[in-house]
Amino acid sequence: MIEKVQLQDRVVQVSGCVTADVAGDMVVSNVETGCYVGLNPTAQAIWNLMSEPVAVGGLCEILCARYAVDAAVCEAQVLQTLDRLLDQGLIRRD
Repeated sequence: MIEKVQLQDRVVQVSGCVTADVAGDMVVSNVETGCYVGLNPTAQAIWNLMSEPVAVGGLCEILCARYAVDAAVCEAQVLQTLDRLLDQGLIRRD
């Protein structure tokens, strides 16, 4: 099992992933593994912020400011999303 993402980690998209718009949601696919996941608009924002390595804590700060959400709620949801992307091989720790 892959270790869960932590706030102090840095993460980045895995090279070779492709994205497509499907009915207003983004689908991200790792063409090497065949794994894919659908992303809602908030998860899309997270994905787009990871085109370059980014600290998870910094990512949460950006999202809190952008969406005026409670920090604890944001952190929990971001970590959950990142764990799912990591499990699917779509992101990696930097």
